[in-house]
Amino acid sequence: MAKLLLALICAVIFSVPAEGTEQGIKKVKDAKAPAGANAVKVRVHDLDLLDQEGKGLRFKTDAIGDKLVAITFIFTSCETICPVLDAIFVRTQEMLGQRLGRDVRLISMSIDPAVDIPPRLKQYAGRHKAKPGWVFLTGRKPDVDRILIGLDVYSRDKAKHPPAVLVGDGRRGVWRRLNGFPSPEQIIKTLNELEAERAGEKIGAGMGEKYSG
Repeated sequence: MAKLLLALICAVIFSVPAEGTEQGIKKVKDAKAPAGANAVKVRVHDLDLLDQEGKGLRFKTDAIGDKLVAITFIFTSCETICPVLDAIFVRTQEMLGQRLGRDVRLISMSIDPAVDIPPRLKQYAGRHKAKPGWVFLTGRKPDVDRILIGLDVYSRDKAKHPPAVLVGDGRRGVWRRLNGFPSPEQIIKTLNELEAERAGEKIGAGMGEKYSG
């Protein structure tokens, strides 16, 4: 049943014909399609984590930094919603092209850090052909849980964690939340909106300095 649901969701997101009726696909689409990006207030805790290479880094300072980011919350043994989120990021990294790693960073954070140690995440990243700029994070469970709580995505039961993508501007501390299974196009659109807002604020600040002088 879970695999059938997964196939239907993928068919909806990527417009790929799937086995089953059109009515069944429509039900999944109606239930899972996000309404759009919602502005959210979050607390980004700057705690120590590890990436898939085993490199230590701090979540806010290093993983996010001043970049535009999109974050998913997954675990490697998940067989339901995580493969869908991973597939969305695979397509998103393709669409980002040279912006990936330079202007934008994709982050997949494990919500099962006791199991998802760096070598396991590295293998997982390899299966998805993750390019530089797509980072997989794990760490001590208390630290990971605190980060998840701050981002308002914590779930006591990892198997029931709600699907969502957080999109943010690390430089300005502005965040949007896309609930459900947003399309790669929706993620790119939200990133572009945040980038435009950033540019607009810079221009506005420059004009203010000009006329105040």
